[in-house]
Amino acid sequence: MLQTLSGMLITNTPGIAILLVLLKEAHRESVPKKALVWLLLIGTSLIIPITLVQTGIGLAEKIPLLTAHPLISELLMTIIRLAFVEELFKFLGTKLVTWKGNYFTSSYQGMLFTAIVGLCFGLIESLLFITLVSQQNTSNFWMTVMIRSLIGMPAHGAYGLIIGKFYGQAKLADIQNNKSRRNKLFCLAVFVPSILHGLYDWLVSSQIVTIASSPNLIPSIMIGLDILLVVFAYYLLYHEKKLGR
Repeated sequence: MLQTLSGMLITNTPGIAILLVLLKEAHRESVPKKALVWLLLIGTSLIIPITLVQTGIGLAEKIPLLTAHPLISELLMTIIRLAFVEELFKFLGTKLVTWKGNYFTSSYQGMLFTAIVGLCFGLIESLLFITLVSQQNTSNFWMTVMIRSLIGMPAHGAYGLIIGKFYGQAKLADIQNNKSRRNKLFCLAVFVPSILHGLYDWLVSSQIVTIASSPNLIPSIMIGLDILLVVFAYYLLYHEKKLGR
């Protein structure tokens, strides 16, 4: 029990710190407290519909076409079932709360909104993940905790930032009454992070794409690249803030 609680604390401390900073930034942007509360509630609740949809898609693994083609099955189960579903719900949840708000006037705000939702979803996912790992009595528990502290909650926030980069630009296009550009940016807001997230999940977990002599090499490389992506995404937020000044 103590190990599980300690693991949860260590895993989520960096992400919670980032979340508090982003909430403070959103407050400085004159975002209503009510909207921020709704973003927090939506983000922490997304685990329910996402799990239901992912479970439904997971049933497709039993389809003969997929059982006969492992590569297609892997791609479907990672890029579509895991990544696309998660990023789509982050986008939809954020849009539900913020799109019609008269306070939403910049691309920077769009990045803040989606990152907050992504971090909240990542918080719940990490709590459940660490609980599961602790029950398995794995010898790599603390290594898993340390890795998750870097690419668990912070990574979901980073993918949220990528969603928000396009989502915020879509809002500006909508203000300019450019519906064609707005719709294009909506699509990019979902598909770009889905591809990045999906490729990471696939290559980390793939039983097909592997190196026999070094089975941990590709997952290790992908974890390193994911950490770099997290750093880059938060740099994008900083850069967007500077541009807005």
